[in-house]
Amino acid sequence: MKLVKEDIIDKAADTGRKVVRQAADAVENGKERAKVSLEEKKGEAVAQVQDLDQALRHTAREVDNPGLGRQIERLADGIEKFANTLESTELEQVVLDSERMARQSPALFMAGSFAVGMMVARFLRASSRRTPTFTVDPIR
Repeated sequence: MKLVKEDIIDKAADTGRKVVRQAADAVENGKERAKVSLEEKKGEAVAQVQDLDQALRHTAREVDNPGLGRQIERLADGIEKFANTLESTELEQVVLDSERMARQSPALFMAGSFAVGMMVARFLRASSRRTPTFTVDPIR
């Protein structure tokens, strides 16, 4: 009787270890997929920031006021630096840097968040596929 009880306990323990191992593997796989997805999104964000940089540089060349043109060019330089940093930095470090900046300079962080939000909205609007919707009344 004791052997059967010990055998059942051993099998239950083995099953428990297998379940824990499978759960840990699933979590790791999920983390890896999320990281890959976030890296892809980071690449898209870098492309959007680079597009903004180019648009600002074009605007700086076209503006009639040389002083304003220089200011826009300096803004574009900062945006280009941000794009390069974003592209070359690990995602976790970007998050940590963003949190630090938000604590040190909340107003600048809010302005930057607004600008990023506008870029994301522009990206989503440009990438959405609009399909016309038609309603059909049934024939009576």
